[in-house]
Amino acid sequence: SAANPAVGPGTVVAPDAAFSDISGHANEKAILTLASYGVLNGMGKGLFQPDANMTRAQFAKTLVLALGLTPEYHSTFSDVPEKEWYAAYVDTAAAYGLVNGVGAGKFNPTGTITRQDAATTVARAAKLCGLDVTLTADETHAILAAYSDGTQTAAYAAPSLAFCCRSGILDGSVSELQPRKEILRGEVAQMLCNLLTKANLFQ
Repeated sequence: SAANPAVGPGTVVAPDAAFSDISGHANEKAILTLASYGVLNGMGKGLFQPDANMTRAQFAKTLVLALGLTPEYHSTFSDVPEKEWYAAYVDTAAAYGLVNGVGAGKFNPTGTITRQDAATTVARAAKLCGLDVTLTADETHAILAAYSDGTQTAAYAAPSLAFCCRSGILDGSVSELQPRKEILRGEVAQMLCNLLTKANLFQ
């Protein structure tokens, strides 16, 4: 299927991006690539904190920047006021169906994200980029069954997690998926770098 016309390729804005705490890290190359495109920022003082958690607000911003979407505020959620730095990004991610609220009109911007929730969102982003993310129930089961903890995946996340494994957006060579573990900043960088490479959104 065709990519959504709102999705645009990135441009390198910070070719000399560097952080003092990622040397030799498994996700170092992905972090530097996304930083050079202005998709990911550090956490101040030259640090990236690759093994820190990422909030729902940070993740929404990263997705919107990764896909080249134009951030616009729509007052979508009662706990995302316009004055907050993440407001337009959260609303835009929601408008494109990438993220959902948590119920009762709220988004929970400071909440963290599990690996299965990240996979669910990244699969939606992949679809927006024109990639085919459809898997049958049998395919989904077969892919997840290859991992020691694949059956721990929530039903709503299973097809997305399976897609991310099959497509290489998630490293499929591991023995466990840890679907309910909170995803780390470096892991988000790796997933999105893999997605943008597959979707030809890098220069």
